[in-house]
Amino acid sequence: MLSFGHAMPRRLLFLIGYRGTGKTTIGRLLAERLDVPCIDLDHFIQESAGKTIAELFVEGGEDLFRDWESRCLSKLVDQQSSAFCDSDQAEGGDSGIDAVISLGGGTILRDKNRELISQSGTCIYLTATPKTIWQRLSQDSVSTTQRPALTELSAEQEITNLLAKRLPLYEESADIQIETDDRSIGEIAEAAWRKLAAWGNVSG
Repeated sequence: MLSFGHAMPRRLLFLIGYRGTGKTTIGRLLAERLDVPCIDLDHFIQESAGKTIAELFVEGGEDLFRDWESRCLSKLVDQQSSAFCDSDQAEGGDSGIDAVISLGGGTILRDKNRELISQSGTCIYLTATPKTIWQRLSQDSVSTTQRPALTELSAEQEITNLLAKRLPLYEESADIQIETDDRSIGEIAEAAWRKLAAWGNVSG
């Protein structure tokens, strides 16, 4: 990851990981504790496109969705950077966080997205085994409806295969990794907070 001396202020907190690892929920809890906005990239995409993710897949497949994803990520970062620049930077100089952004499971697939994440903020990778992810997603009808399958494999096999392919990219992008298996939402959020404190983003 790039240092805090990069020209773009690294004042955003990104959450990455496969679906079912708790990015949206943990992001919301961390944002509440930090008293900053929490933005879900998938929700922002749907608002910007005026279509659901499933509709984008029907219209143009995964490529169209990934195009929207990259554009919306760039737009969010630009918006937050502009907000920071419009504020009193003379009071800055710390490693504070101005917003929490929960990313989609495949956001890290494109090089330019990973570079933007690296330049713009601290990144937490929420991990889970394929079995844990499958169990969580099988109990989440909303996620299954909103996010179409990316392969013709069974749900469990798709998770296993895609996670294996994405793992190096998740690890490359992450400043912090948090295991979520066999942990409650509260325990995951507290572990993330402690890691942020150790990283220097928040006070303990």
